[in-house]
Amino acid sequence: MLPCSDLKEFNHRWSSEWFREDDEENYRQDGFSQIVKSRNSIELTDYRQVSQELLERAVQRVELGEVHEAVNDLKYALKIFPRNRPAVICLAALYQEAGEAELAIEILEAFIGKDPAFLSGASMLYRLYGSLQMEDKKETLISLLRNYYYGIPANLLEKELRGGIPLTTPGCIDM
Repeated sequence: MLPCSDLKEFNHRWSSEWFREDDEENYRQDGFSQIVKSRNSIELTDYRQVSQELLERAVQRVELGEVHEAVNDLKYALKIFPRNRPAVICLAALYQEAGEAELAIEILEAFIGKDPAFLSGASMLYRLYGSLQMEDKKETLISLLRNYYYGIPANLLEKELRGGIPLTTPGCIDM
């Protein structure tokens, strides 16, 4: 905790609005929304459960053939909780199954760029690259992961990526 004089200096130098906007984005990424009650008090709303419920509803909609509605549910689930890994996998799988591999790749690349520890997503991306003969992209992905998992040889990473999860929608909720 900052001493009182440092806190005054901090508040003087940095606009509280900047600080709140930064906090809001950090909370949002983790599935929360903040409401500033006073200068010293905030209230958090947890959207992770709602995001999970949207994911489950999307899976049910896929089973009913309501793919467009399922995609909308998944997009909203990711809007309110951007780090919902199972929703990313489901949405990417739906796009891939619909012949929209470019959209699946776009979603996975954006997510893995922020969270390289998401190996099941990286595995799906690796295999999508392979199915489209995008060898340069596969090498870039392996390089990113080698930087993240420092010291792990490329051949072990590739083995992990090849093993990954199946590219089917029904298993996407089991993450």
